[in-house]
Amino acid sequence: MGNKPINMQKFRQVLTLLNQRYSKRETASITGVHRSIIDKYILRLQFSGLELSQALLMDDEELRELFFDSPQLTVEEKRRIDFDFFYEYVHKELNRVGVTRQLLHKEYLEKYPSGYRYSQFCERILQRTKQEDVSMVHSCAPGELMQVDFAGKKMSWIDSDTGEIIQGETLIITLGYSGLTYVEVLRSQRQEDFVEGIRNSLIYFGGVPGSLRVDNLKSGVIKSDRYEPVFNNLLTELANHYGMSLQAARPYKPKDKPLVERHVQIVYQRIYAPLRNKTFHSARKINQEIEPLQKEHNNRPYQDGKRSRRIIFEQDEKNVLKPLPEHHFEVKMRKKVKVQKNYHVWLSYDGDPGHYYSVPYQYVTKTVQVIFDKNVVEIFHEYKRIAIHPRSQRTGRYSTLKLHMPENHQAVANGMDPEQLIARAQAIGPQTESFIKQLLERGAFCQQNFKSCQGVLALVKKYTAIRVEQAAERALHYKTIQYTIIKNILDRNLDQAPLQPDPQQTSLPFNDQARGASYYK
Repeated sequence: MGNKPINMQKFRQVLTLLNQRYSKRETASITGVHRSIIDKYILRLQFSGLELSQALLMDDEELRELFFDSPQLTVEEKRRIDFDFFYEYVHKELNRVGVTRQLLHKEYLEKYPSGYRYSQFCERILQRTKQEDVSMVHSCAPGELMQVDFAGKKMSWIDSDTGEIIQGETLIITLGYSGLTYVEVLRSQRQEDFVEGIRNSLIYFGGVPGSLRVDNLKSGVIKSDRYEPVFNNLLTELANHYGMSLQAARPYKPKDKPLVERHVQIVYQRIYAPLRNKTFHSARKINQEIEPLQKEHNNRPYQDGKRSRRIIFEQDEKNVLKPLPEHHFEVKMRKKVKVQKNYHVWLSYDGDPGHYYSVPYQYVTKTVQVIFDKNVVEIFHEYKRIAIHPRSQRTGRYSTLKLHMPENHQAVANGMDPEQLIARAQAIGPQTESFIKQLLERGAFCQQNFKSCQGVLALVKKYTAIRVEQAAERALHYKTIQYTIIKNILDRNLDQAPLQPDPQQTSLPFNDQARGASYYK
């Protein structure tokens, strides 16, 4: 391996790092020894039949004889080293569209003419893939760490009420030692969903590891920093509740969480692929289908055929985890808002599309604190709870309690609320729904707005739903949200006329009440 003097201290450092499961790249970076030399060390060790731990027990003279006084490399040894160099390129290129093993083998032979034939080339690729799968285990001590990430590809379901396709987020959490994996599809990457998913994984594992390492996600990390990342309050509260320390992977450094990164690919193969042709109508249904596939993945034996992730977890890691606290962490969010003049608060949080919730009308213009989770919204003023509602995911809608309304508004409502008005408009068509929503946005419980909405919806009796829908489209085109505009359009059959492309150049429908210039002569 060359005639330069051998630094046995550095050589032992290389063997020690490899024995501690550092990668060849990491070992080369730390020691300054080129990766090609490290490859030769590994190859000599393989031919000797010794383990790294056994080699480290040898004295310097024995190591020198084993690694440096052996004869020159054989043809087979050189082939193996050449293939190892080329494999990194193979691994990267196979993920590109249209790249095949045959194409890569052709490029391989152009670079190494005496290399492996095609069948051996494919067999070597298969062996390396298996080795990478096995190498995931034992990347840290039992109970030391769990790693968290989201899959890049999403799973979706169809909302039964609206027909909308909702793109969910797949959370993947892996224990660093055993590789035991938890998978859950969440509605979003919002803080509350993210933290609830982590809590659910701890319940699944039945214990708490020492540390939690997350990617630099906005749902977990406020400020990225190599030495002192800043985590959001909710994630910090969760970690404190369960007694875990928090770590953040460095930006663009997937090697900081290699185990979960590799499991993302496995989840695509063992969970996404079997479910690819199924249709779902909720995240809950998807997670029910994931459960047996997750169990099969964790119980699947490694390539040695002896132990699985589940077996390693049960034998070596389960008893090392800290016990779960008596009560599970409750995901509660907090936000200060001002009560609007229509005695509702607008709650929109961390990407949530938003919803209106009523409070007693006496609190109009007051600043209140909203404390909420996935199921319940509580509203407080000066530490006194003044309202409580079920949490709603319906965008731009109203949750209103009659007891929050002043008496005159209760009389106007007469058993109706914005939800009912919007639902009736929805039955007519999307243009009418948009028109009614914009009317309500001017003040959901203004008496006149209520009457205007009822008037628009009542026009269906005299005209058809199709014509009301066309009239609403025309009114929206003119950006004029009034009941009288809709009525005038219908009375004068303007809903049948084509819309002008530029509303700036178009006059509004004629109004009988307009006096005109001649009146003032």
